[in-house]
Amino acid sequence: MSTAKILFVCSGNSDRSLTAEQLYANRPGLEVRTANTSFVSHNRLTDEKLQWADAILCMEEDRHKRFIENTYPHITREKMIASLNIPDSYMFMETALQKIIRQKVDKLLRAIRKYARRKNRAGKGLFAIQSDRNRQRLFLFFYGLKKQFSLNFGSFSPYL
Repeated sequence: MSTAKILFVCSGNSDRSLTAEQLYANRPGLEVRTANTSFVSHNRLTDEKLQWADAILCMEEDRHKRFIENTYPHITREKMIASLNIPDSYMFMETALQKIIRQKVDKLLRAIRKYARRKNRAGKGLFAIQSDRNRQRLFLFFYGLKKQFSLNFGSFSPYL
């Protein structure tokens, strides 16, 4: 089985992305790392970290996903990049945060693993995420194969 590499990105790399890393660090077939978009941090997002990843999972659409797409367009064109839409209102390993991360990431894992397998076999692939207010549509294009997945992340509550 090939390994899928996931980079979790948030602002300060102290609560949300570190919680996600802890939750998925020991999953078979996954490698996970974290980075942040802050200019004054030790674990700053870099070209190397983005190039390493098969999938980039951002905690927020406006603050992280758009920042990455605008700052690193030469890298993100060939990456799966998605926003989990998790606000910065949780503490590290908070039970509600763990539940939300698991619900959202587990929905993407099959597509991430499939992308990683195909990318490793073919060398390149293209993933594009189109989003509107309450849903994200995931389109996969692999040498003429097109599939669409709709994921509704807008209905999750931190108090579930």
